[in-house]
Amino acid sequence: MDINEYNKLRFKEYDGAPTFAAFGDQFFMTEDEIVDFLMDEEVGEIELIYGSPMGYNTIDLDDLTGGEAHDDFEPSWELLKKIEEFNKYLESLEPHSWELGKVRTKYRIKPTIQ
Repeated sequence: MDINEYNKLRFKEYDGAPTFAAFGDQFFMTEDEIVDFLMDEEVGEIELIYGSPMGYNTIDLDDLTGGEAHDDFEPSWELLKKIEEFNKYLESLEPHSWELGKVRTKYRIKPTIQ
């Protein structure tokens, strides 16, 4: 991503959510990680892009049968209920990863009073 693409993204004030460095390969789960990175790099601010959570894929009957069920196949209501319960469980889990989102932000180290 270049600076022009970055500047075209919608801006949102930093709110503590997971972010990626806009111009690098760093990922930050917390504000403390951003501060540590900035201190290590001896810079006072960084352009960031919010991460987009990646959840688990839900399943359906075709996933279980491989799409090869007979035309007259009628799954039991118990099987359909278990698939529905399992999908609800998957949707309740925390993200397993994060990908680059479409909203930019910036983080500046707050000056300390000496």
